[in-house]
Amino acid sequence: MDFVEHLGYQYLTDLLTEIRVGQQGLEEQMADLTTEVANLREAVSGVSARVDALVGPLTDAVREAQNALNAEREAAANLAAAEDQEDVEQNQALADAQARVDQALADASSAADQISAETARLNEVAAPAEEPTPEPDQPPVEG
Repeated sequence: MDFVEHLGYQYLTDLLTEIRVGQQGLEEQMADLTTEVANLREAVSGVSARVDALVGPLTDAVREAQNALNAEREAAANLAAAEDQEDVEQNQALADAQARVDQALADASSAADQISAETARLNEVAAPAEEPTPEPDQPPVEG
């Protein structure tokens, strides 16, 4: 084997050694990458589980708050309707009372008119009768 062949063989051997070392480094990097990907997947699934654990109660709390809000709105509407009905009833009671007062005033006025008329009639009955005054032309009657 001559020197050039030896150099070519040495070059190929060195080149194969470099390739093998590079391949081992690449395999190690791939193993590290695989480990990191597995760790990342585990972390992501852990985050998902934690998010689900937090979102579930939050969703329940939102649902409960919405139900409470709906119940409060319904209660407010019912209260407003009841107050409106109470206002209608109070207004009717007030109108009825005003009508009774108006009727009582009318009755009192009518009674006062009747009393005045009766008083006038009694005054006429109680008034002394006037005696006829004799005429000056006629002589007094002797008897």
